Amino acid sequence: MASGSSSTTIDTKQFELKMAAADVKIRTQVALGLNKIGTLAASQLRATMPRDTSYMATHVEVVHATPETLVEVITSDANYTLAQDQGAKPHMPPSDALEAWGTRHGFPKGSGFIIARAIAKRGLPARNFIKPVADAAKVQAIPILEAAVKDIW
Repeated sequence: MASGSSSTTIDTKQFELKMAAADVKIRTQVALGLNKIGTLAASQLRATMPRDTSYMATHVEVVHATPETLVEVITSDANYTLAQDQGAKPHMPPSDALEAWGTRHGFPKGSGFIIARAIAKRGLPARNFIKPVADAAKVQAIPILEAAVKDIW
């Protein structure tokens, strides 16, 4: 062997173990970063949702990412969330569901059918409160995820 050169032997099993440990560490840190992003986005979403009874905002939930899934999900069990956000084509909703809404908004008792008929003619306008929050979360995600894994590299 020429002077000044050296030979390194790599223990394949030890290398695989180190890589597996690094993978677990990275996935754990990324999951924690995603959890932070999801929590921030859910908070922003609650703050920007239309408020009538606050049911929609109080039923926003976050299903946090795990190192195995690396998926963060924000959901609401209010079945009208997407219709409020994206609007709805003209359709005839059940008038009894609109009765309480009409009362809260100054319509006389029994006006649920009139409100339903107006929705059947005009639909519902889009409020667009989800996309701005999703766009902001994408921007916030980069520094949060960079910080989550910076000590690993």
